[in-house]
Amino acid sequence: MISQVHRGKAASRGENLCMYNLGYRVFAMTPAEITTYAKVPQGKQKQWLRDFMPADIQARLEPLMQKIVPRLPAYEPDAPLADGAIRISNLTLAESEIRDKGVVVKGSATRRRTAVLVTPIETKEGAVHLAADPGTVFHLVDYRPQKEPLLRQDGATWCGPMRQMAAGNVAKDFYCFTGRDYGYEVYRPSGKPWLSGPLTNGLILPLYQQPIKLEERAEDDLGSMDLDLRVVAVESSRVLIAAEVRHGGETVRLWLRRIRFEKNVAVLPLWDAKLTLTRQANKSLKAELSHDGDGKDWRAGDLSPYLFTDPVSAQH
Repeated sequence: MISQVHRGKAASRGENLCMYNLGYRVFAMTPAEITTYAKVPQGKQKQWLRDFMPADIQARLEPLMQKIVPRLPAYEPDAPLADGAIRISNLTLAESEIRDKGVVVKGSATRRRTAVLVTPIETKEGAVHLAADPGTVFHLVDYRPQKEPLLRQDGATWCGPMRQMAAGNVAKDFYCFTGRDYGYEVYRPSGKPWLSGPLTNGLILPLYQQPIKLEERAEDDLGSMDLDLRVVAVESSRVLIAAEVRHGGETVRLWLRRIRFEKNVAVLPLWDAKLTLTRQANKSLKAELSHDGDGKDWRAGDLSPYLFTDPVSAQH
């Protein structure tokens, strides 16, 4: 019963999001309209709702339009070797044999898109306040797991370093902002200020309702970062692979996935390439990187709910 309720709620959310992405918006009926609807015979209520059209659409829209804030620079269409916050290049095999764990593929990564803050940010709601000055560099991230575009949230997410103020203390931190119709969702992800990791269970702050303007840059001064695909562990039926980006002595783990063995072979798609891991008799893995991919991205297998496999790291 509980699972049926969850599926029903998920289906309703999906339908509403799909209609939103098709350009429709929802606003509540007035008390008078609700009273009129209540007087309609039950057998005719569905038809009444289908034909219902409020007479004062413009009057209702005007106060809503006044609250709308400008969206942050939008997502671009999906592209090969681009995922989340990064663009990927120069993938090469690091080791042809992996025993237990180790880096299997190396490559390079650059931040997908960056922008400079034009308007200052200063939040005032809640116990934690944030501030950022004009000139602060933000980078684009993508926390939309849905493959179907009509089921994706439409507002783009940008992250950048902030001053965090709480209980009289000021600290450096970084947060992400996602544009919605009436403000920006604010939350702290995993990762580092130079590159955000997954959202996980970070701190969520109240909606920020002042306009934010970002001016995109043609080039990112952060430069190239190192990308590793790492075998973290080998289970009886699956291999755990993590994607990590390194810069300035720091590491951000982008994801941890479990790829299932099929007849002792596990395959991770890499757009125009693929990583094939074959389990050997000595329990090692033979690794092959071939350039005959079918275009599928690396979002394969089961995404782990934790970024790390050890119990201590999994708790944070």
